[in-house]
Amino acid sequence: MAQFGCNIFALMVYFSLSLKTSATKLLRPDVNLSDIIPNVHAIFGDQNSYDGLHMAVHANVCENNPTMQTVCDCTINIMPNCEKCKKMHWKNCVDQWIYISMDMQDRSQNSACITKNNITTIINEMFFPSVKICDCEGITKTFNKNDLTSVDDLNRNCKGKEETVYHCQKLHSMKNTFHNITKQGPQKVILDSIKGSVTSHQKNNLLNFRMALPSTNNATLEEMDDIWLEIPTEALRVFLGDTAEEVNLGVFWFEHHSMFPVEENNTELLNSRVVSVDVGEDISGLSNYLKITFLFQNASVENKSLVCVFWDVENDTVAHWNSSGCVTETKENETVCSCTHLSFFAVLMSPVSGSSASLSSSSVWLLTLLSRVGCGISLCFLCLALLIHLRRGKSDDSLCIHIHLCVALLCLNLTFLINDSLASLGVHGLCVATAAATHYSLLCTLTWFSLEGFHLYLLIIRVFNIHVNRYLLKLGLVGWGIPGIVVTIIVACGKYGEYRIYQQDGGAIQMCWLTDSALTMVSFSYFVLTFAVNMLCFGSVTVKVVRAHRQSPVLRERGMNRGTVLSLLGLAWLLGVSWGVLLFQFGPLRETAFYIFCTINSLHGLFLFLRYWALTRPEKASISMATTASS
Repeated sequence: MAQFGCNIFALMVYFSLSLKTSATKLLRPDVNLSDIIPNVHAIFGDQNSYDGLHMAVHANVCENNPTMQTVCDCTINIMPNCEKCKKMHWKNCVDQWIYISMDMQDRSQNSACITKNNITTIINEMFFPSVKICDCEGITKTFNKNDLTSVDDLNRNCKGKEETVYHCQKLHSMKNTFHNITKQGPQKVILDSIKGSVTSHQKNNLLNFRMALPSTNNATLEEMDDIWLEIPTEALRVFLGDTAEEVNLGVFWFEHHSMFPVEENNTELLNSRVVSVDVGEDISGLSNYLKITFLFQNASVENKSLVCVFWDVENDTVAHWNSSGCVTETKENETVCSCTHLSFFAVLMSPVSGSSASLSSSSVWLLTLLSRVGCGISLCFLCLALLIHLRRGKSDDSLCIHIHLCVALLCLNLTFLINDSLASLGVHGLCVATAAATHYSLLCTLTWFSLEGFHLYLLIIRVFNIHVNRYLLKLGLVGWGIPGIVVTIIVACGKYGEYRIYQQDGGAIQMCWLTDSALTMVSFSYFVLTFAVNMLCFGSVTVKVVRAHRQSPVLRERGMNRGTVLSLLGLAWLLGVSWGVLLFQFGPLRETAFYIFCTINSLHGLFLFLRYWALTRPEKASISMATTASS
């Protein structure tokens, strides 16, 4: 009796609480109660609990859905001795059932006493599958159900929580879920956030497939439609293969991309729209492209680069947007995506001000090649400069500052060369470390450019009273310490990670870098400030050298000889003046500026080596006093 009473108490408490907190929650329409109740009966362990749960659930449905009252009146009358139950309020009916069950206590002695938590878990899993909280556990359970209603609930509940969704490792399961849904056969889907259909196509009657979404109209676009899909007959034949006689084609439209988060902070999906094309299995390498047209509708695409992308789950651990296998064609008021595979598709929008958003894939390839070759050459000569410096032993302050700059630039070249290779591994922690190392090397290089300018100011402009206690130590703390503090703060804020540079005609380059566009602008601003200060120093030194030649009869007679010009050029490399080409990356000069920058500055290490080697040679009488002091 005690065990039986525990069962009843748990059941009553659960339904009382669930109705108070979810008064409008209904039994899922696709649930067959006759299939579910035996499972509950096996847990309850006796026929009484089975009948009572059957009665209580159906009464709950009736109370919240008056249109099912007739069904309720019929199904609730499941106990021959309970004529009063037929039209009772569900609570009174269950009370009556408890009273009748008291007389059958001998049948309940073998029943297991289950707790409220057991009941809650059972009911939530079988009757109320909606995910109330958008978390990784809920996402995993929803995908395992292979049910569109559950996915629709999850999609709505996760809206605005893309950052939480992105960190879940089970996002790749979405593909398998839609494979299974498509295999279920023809159906029309009209849910709150997901619309579409599954259609069957016979091998002996294949036609070009067309569909507008979300209206699922096969002939024309309606006012609310923002997707137009076209699949040629040849592609449908590929789907069938050599043996299949028919194929199910599932097309689904997502109102928003809550289950397909965008990683970069400065990018978004066109109209937040995602469309899925599925035949129940993975299909790729199509010779006849399927075409998906995304209409702009009211979206603002001004100064935006548009790239067709698909939801890539290749490694089954991390899902992300990828542009491989898709060609982007932007027309007036629409973007056409021609793809060679089936997946979830969207159009990614990123600001045109991105580093290569307006460059073609061929230009990006050539620029990358130039940069790699130049950086490789620089790396070798910077290492040679370090070996020479180590063999020399003690050097003056000027040479030591040059070596610090060489080390910073060596680290920058090295991290640049390995950056994209490490990014392609898809290991988040490794990518963060690589991005931090690359950024730190860049900031150190810019800082040592500034310190070269400061040292030059003391030697050439100020001249007198320039002695500073522990001069090199203080410069070292500034040159290596301040960038370290900045990078540590950014790491703590989680602003390093995988970054994609999208190309004009599709495709993207992966690298590990800053993921916050605001921080990228701050870094660029620091470069601009460094460049401006060093240009002032370089201009001042140049003016002083020219005046010295005019004021000295001997120097005026000789003019500006080759040694003087080379010394000034060497100072320009030390101060990073050549990096100023980046300031001209706008309009028609953009691509030209990139070519000049990648060609000249990738060889910066070679020029620094030549400068260092020239300074370590015995001084020649032909070099003027001014340029000798400036080094």
